Amino acid sequence: MPAGYIFGVVGLFIFALTALAATLRPGGVRANWEHGIGLYALGLLVYGQYGGLYLAPPDTWMADVARILYVHVPAAWISMVAFTWAFAAAFGALMLERPKSLPVLSAATAVPGIGLIGLAMALTGVQRGLAAFFGILLILTAVECALLWIGNRFFNWTSDTLDHISEASTEVGVVLGVLLLFLGSVFSRPTFNVYWTWDPRLTASAVMVLTFVGVSLLRSSVDDPITRRTWSNVATILAYINIPVTYMSVKWWRTIHQLQSTPDTLSSDMTFWLRLNAWAFLFLSIWFVARRWRIARARALAEAPPELPPAPEIP
Repeated sequence: MPAGYIFGVVGLFIFALTALAATLRPGGVRANWEHGIGLYALGLLVYGQYGGLYLAPPDTWMADVARILYVHVPAAWISMVAFTWAFAAAFGALMLERPKSLPVLSAATAVPGIGLIGLAMALTGVQRGLAAFFGILLILTAVECALLWIGNRFFNWTSDTLDHISEASTEVGVVLGVLLLFLGSVFSRPTFNVYWTWDPRLTASAVMVLTFVGVSLLRSSVDDPITRRTWSNVATILAYINIPVTYMSVKWWRTIHQLQSTPDTLSSDMTFWLRLNAWAFLFLSIWFVARRWRIARARALAEAPPELPPAPEIP
């Protein structure tokens, strides 16, 4: 196993242990299970940033200027991951409004999804890519519907639970997206002699952040909790359309932004430190989302009307 993945496996193991311990202890998930993963993320971040600044080799063409990429690239990756969490939670929140339909929906999307994957194997070119994309999308939808049914049936997941996760993930993604744009501008000045240009990748990234800022503004402007939940989750799903556009923009259009780097285009040392910092950002984002989720849940409980007293018994 490559060394960079070891830190991720260890982090996921800690995540599983802390979540399990919080579930089994009295009070369930009210325990602060996320602190274990947060401390691990902080250690990874300190070590990863030290390695990126002092231990990683300088870039062949950009020398030490490229060291900012050990923050810029993880921020880009994990901002899209956070927005994906928000999208999945928003979809789940809408689906859990009718939980009895989830098994049927899971089966109805799994069957054509498998069929499209099989069809993709017999096609070539663009048709193969489209068939595979929609097949995978349908299969992922089927898997999420199945998980939602299990969560609702055995773990008391509700629309409000996933709505709070969507809210938290959106805000964490926006913070990472702003960091992405800022560091990109700082890196662009010595590299391309401009802080900003209306390049397809830069423009798509800015639109990505602004659309999710709009989701947060919409959420804060609606008072009725049910209307706010529905509108915000629909807006989150619509905002997510820009994520694949942002990711693929460097391949679809001519742009000053370089193509996505791969282990074939980077030295093994640079790849290690880049992945290490990506894991650090990922686990740190989990901690932030968990903390923000608790705030959203507490605020919802505070806004909930008090329960009516029991009706008096009629003699």
